[in-house]
Order: sequence, then C-alpha cells, then structure tokens
Amino acid sequence: MKIYYPKNTLATAMKAAEPLMAQTALGRAETGLAAIRDQCLAQLDEMLATLVGLASATPDLRERLKRGYHLSRRIIGLGHVAGFPHIDMAALSLCDVADGLIARDIADWAPIEAHVDAMRLMRNPDLPEQASKMLLSSLDNLRTRFGCASAPAKA
Repeated sequence: MKIYYPKNTLATAMKAAEPLMAQTALGRAETGLAAIRDQCLAQLDEMLATLVGLASATPDLRERLKRGYHLSRRIIGLGHVAGFPHIDMAALSLCDVADGLIARDIADWAPIEAHVDAMRLMRNPDLPEQASKMLLSSLDNLRTRFGCASAPAKA
C-alpha cells in the first residue's frame, strides 16, 4: 500500500508571500470593498425587493417564513459593505425572529413585515443615525418577543 501526501499549496503560498504590515493589508481590503460597494448595494436592493414581494408570494406562510429566513441570512454582510451597517443588524434580528416563529410553529407574518419595513427605511442614506438606532431598538423588542432564544424547550 502506498501513502500519498498531497502538496499543501496554501502553506506554500503563505511561506512565499511577502509579509504585510497590518495598515497595508487593511488599506488593500478597504480598496477591495470600495470596488464592490455598488454591486453589494444593487444586490441589497434586489434582496429587499424580494423580501417585500414575499408578503404575497405564496399562501403557505410557513414556506414564506423559511424563504424570508434564508434571504435575510444572505443580506447579513451586504449592508455593511454597501454603507448601511444597521441593515445587517436588522437582518440578523429578522433571522432570529423567523427562526423563533418556525421553531414554535407560529404563523405570523407581521413581525417579519416590521423588519422588512425597518430595513427599507434604513436603506435611506439621509436617515439620521439616531433614527436607525430607534428602529433597531424596536426590532429588538420583536426579537425578544418572537426570537428563537426565548423559545421553550421541546420535549
């Protein structure tokens, strides 16, 4: 029996690469993010529109909740790159609420709709920081009420 050891190309590349100063690496990363900012913004707008459309997409509310959960999971991270970091926090909250509703078998679209409406408001570049914080605080109340963290343990 012969044992083959594959070549570790990542380790080889890391050894051959010139070390970078943290400031240089951060500068390059920010330049890279700035290059894709418009793409992320377009994708964010498309996903928000899809979330709005989910309200009437299918009569099966549980399926809508699952689709809303998966879509909001994809939004996390886009908001920050696109210049709207509060949208990421709202999407994270939406995931938790949708997960809680699904886990407890509660068919209620209203908390999801509140999150979607808040994210659409947060998408406005002229929205004051304080308003975004107030919206997130309101979403936190929904998260506390419907989120998975407060779901009772199943027997």
